[in-house]
Amino acid sequence: MYNLSTLYKSLAIALLILGIIIFIVYFYTLTIEGYYVIEIYVENTTIRTITIELPRDEYGEPVYRITEFTSAITYDGESREIEPIITNYNKGYPEIIELPVNLGEGEYKLTGKFVLEEKDYFYNYSKYPWILYGGDEPVYIYPNIKKTITYQLIGLLKEYGQPIVYTLSIATIGLAAYTIYQLEKGILYQQKPTGPLPPTAPTKKKTCEWCSICVRFFKIDIKGTNNSQLPGAFIEKLYSLLNEVNDIWKKCCIRFYPCVDSQGKVIARTLDPRKTVEVKVGSGFAGYGTMKIRYDIIRKVDVSKIFKDSNCKSIEMDRGKVKINYDEYIKAEWDTSGKYKDKEYKKGNAVSANILREFLNDVANAVQRKPNRRKELEDVRDAISKITPQRSRGEIDVMQVLEELIKAYGYPENCIDIVIVDDIDDKSTMAKEEGFGAMPGRISIISSRVVDRGMADVLAHELGHNLSLPHINKFGNLMEAKITGTALNDEQCKKAYKNCMGEECRKFTSEICDNGNEVLSKFKEKQSLIEEREEIKENIRNLKEELKKVDEKSKKCRRIIYKLKKEANDAEFIYKKVKSFADKVIRLRNRGKIDQLENLIDEIEEDLEDKREKERKYLRNPKFYRTSLSITRRWIKVLEKQLEAVKDPANVVKELKNEMDRKKQEYKECREYAWRSNKIKKNIRNKIKTNEDALKDLEKKIRELEKILKK
Repeated sequence: MYNLSTLYKSLAIALLILGIIIFIVYFYTLTIEGYYVIEIYVENTTIRTITIELPRDEYGEPVYRITEFTSAITYDGESREIEPIITNYNKGYPEIIELPVNLGEGEYKLTGKFVLEEKDYFYNYSKYPWILYGGDEPVYIYPNIKKTITYQLIGLLKEYGQPIVYTLSIATIGLAAYTIYQLEKGILYQQKPTGPLPPTAPTKKKTCEWCSICVRFFKIDIKGTNNSQLPGAFIEKLYSLLNEVNDIWKKCCIRFYPCVDSQGKVIARTLDPRKTVEVKVGSGFAGYGTMKIRYDIIRKVDVSKIFKDSNCKSIEMDRGKVKINYDEYIKAEWDTSGKYKDKEYKKGNAVSANILREFLNDVANAVQRKPNRRKELEDVRDAISKITPQRSRGEIDVMQVLEELIKAYGYPENCIDIVIVDDIDDKSTMAKEEGFGAMPGRISIISSRVVDRGMADVLAHELGHNLSLPHINKFGNLMEAKITGTALNDEQCKKAYKNCMGEECRKFTSEICDNGNEVLSKFKEKQSLIEEREEIKENIRNLKEELKKVDEKSKKCRRIIYKLKKEANDAEFIYKKVKSFADKVIRLRNRGKIDQLENLIDEIEEDLEDKREKERKYLRNPKFYRTSLSITRRWIKVLEKQLEAVKDPANVVKELKNEMDRKKQEYKECREYAWRSNKIKKNIRNKIKTNEDALKDLEKKIRELEKILKK
């Protein structure tokens, strides 16, 4: 490596300055900021939308070439942001901007900022006001443009930059010639430095200190072979589900692996619930003299009774509990060693029913005359009443029952258990339940639909409860009661990670998870490659078909490109408006608010009639009202679709979304085909060759993975 001389550095600086000035004068697009303030008075009406129409110059070109636009409404000292909707473009710049304000009676202030590309330097914008539609008559507003010192300097440079470029170019050429002359004399070079170059600092990569948890799956089934392995296809769905769950939880450095038994099989079994288990629902302590006992209150439960049907397919509960019949009694053991009634007993030995009754009666007699021990007396008397098993009916925790069922089949507490049933119905919520998780705890219930449909967000949500996360009222968050997304904030991650790494959780992070991780990772890799292979095959077929149609499609697209752009913008606008309305309709129905829904329909019908009246007015002079007529017709389409959505919201929204996606894709493709057909042909051929090479590599990798998984 050689050091540059002063002359060489001077040439480099001159070239740099020349390049910067040429870029500014000929290529740089100057931007400028502006703002607007509009005072709005609303009386005896409601303004749903304010429309801003930006002006054109005498040649039909956009005056305000806006690239960024924000808006906010201020009322009574409080402000809220508004998401602008661009409904029409002119040469790629916004021409019609709609602001969904929904204003009732009152005084408002509409403010905002914008950034625009300069049309001509030192252009006089004051001659071109914006036109504001919202009330009965349009209003003209004049935005403020900030022309800073930097803006003025760059503008002057662009205005008078050509002579500067010419002069500086000549000077640079002269300096370059002189440098070449000196170069031939060898003065620009110096000795190479001796010794090694200084080492560069290594870059640090952020890594997780992972917390891994084992997961077992049990499907309730009374018809199949009891405690048998689930079918291979079903287990593969579980693998896919866990992989997606791990993608959701990776932000929190938490991952879930399938538990593996001593034979290397993933624990995914059937369970027959027609089994009696003992559920501990309380405990107590009693002392008499030097002797002490501890006792547990036990309920003996037929697990099949927690299901509402004889086939044990559906669980109906209320806040995780069901009302069923059970036998209730107590079990006791000595907590100390010593004598009671002249007989020796050892700590940890069971207390027989007769001795327990006698012991508890002695305790009750000893404390019954002491007012400060009334609670102890009540507990002792309650325990005495349960020495003989009693047939009772009451609420019992579903999760506790299922935990005891799993233990009864010989599975220790070293994994989180996922119990799969056909249906779950929790009466405490209006929404359809697909899962229920203990919080905190190490057991969850999910419906079979979660597995069949790959609803990883549901399983991830219930595992969040297991890790102590409650519901949160934030749209898009994984722990929202009605799941609308998979986001997790930092506070949730810290809480879940702390639970995962806690002492109680260590038995759920057994080394047995390591084998599960290997199975899961290999399956994930294989499935990913298979999906990629099918995508590549489909891509090759589509690319070959596309190559045949390039010329014909190019001619067609040049004729219809601008029409498609407008159709795509209109379709997106209609979809967004109808989608938000349909969501509101669904919420009102789910909550049983029929009156509010009927009022909403009345408002839509009234608004639709008003828009149709305006359409008739504008049609009397369609040339003058061109923009207003277009906007009104678009709103008529929105309102008509909103009325259709009242009867069938899901299908109407789906239909509009499909239409929007189709229009957008059609416009995007046509734009490329209209102006770059030769380049598209070349790109398609290159893509076909690349895909064919990749397909060969994938086939080889898939065969290798299949051999490994079979072993």
